[in-house]
Amino acid sequence: MEWVKRTVLKMAADIMAHDDNLEDIIKNLDNETNEININIRAPENRYVIHCISVLMLNLAEQKYGETSVGPDDIYMSPEFLDIPRSYVGRTQKTKTIPQEKHIICFGTQVITWEQLFYELAHETLHLLGPTDTNKNTVARIEEGVAVKFAEEFYKDYVYPSIKRYTYISPLSAPLSAYYKAYEATSKIPDDVLKSIRSNFINFKDTKKEGLYELAKSFISEKEAEYLSLPFDYKAP
Repeated sequence: MEWVKRTVLKMAADIMAHDDNLEDIIKNLDNETNEININIRAPENRYVIHCISVLMLNLAEQKYGETSVGPDDIYMSPEFLDIPRSYVGRTQKTKTIPQEKHIICFGTQVITWEQLFYELAHETLHLLGPTDTNKNTVARIEEGVAVKFAEEFYKDYVYPSIKRYTYISPLSAPLSAYYKAYEATSKIPDDVLKSIRSNFINFKDTKKEGLYELAKSFISEKEAEYLSLPFDYKAP
C-alpha cells in the first residue's frame, strides 16, 4: 500500500505545513503507514484512517471556514456500517463516550482505499455543519460543495499516485441530484464559497438573496435560486 502512504504523507506536508510539530507528525505517519493493508476495515488500519480524518477536516476548514460545532462534538474515527449509504450520523452514548458526537459512517460501497479517500472528503464537508437530513432541510449548495471538495481532493492527492478514477462518483450519473448541484456549485471559486458559508454560517442554510449577491459574477440568478432550494435526497 505504498501509494496510500505517499498520499497520507503529502496530505500532512501540505495541510499541516505551518504547524510547529510538522516534522514529528510526518515521522509518526511515516511509521504508522508501514502497517496498513488492503482490507480497509482491518483493525490495523484504524489509526491511520483516524489521522486521515483529522487531516481532511483541517483541509475543509482551511478552504471553507471552521466547523460550526465544537471540536468535542465530533468523533474523528469513522465507523464502517453494513448498509449501502455513507453519511454523517451520531454516536451512541456509552460509558467511555457519554456524550453523543457527530461521526462519519461508511457504507458497504467503501471497499477500497481510493473510495475511502473520496467518500471521506465528501462526508467531511458535512462535518462543517452537520445535521439530521431526515428531519431538516439542506440547501442544494451543501451537496454541491461536498462533491466539489471530494473531486478536487481526489484530483490533487489520489489520482497522482494511482493514475485512475475507479471510485463511485456522482459525476458518473449526470441526471442525479448530486451532479446537478455540483454543476452549478463548481462555477464558484473556493474563496467565494468561503464567504457564502461565512454569511450563512453553514452551506445548508444558504438563501437565494445573499447567495446571488456574493456569487453573481459566477452563476446566474436562476442557478442561485436552484442552489438555495432544499436538496432532495430521494431523487435519483
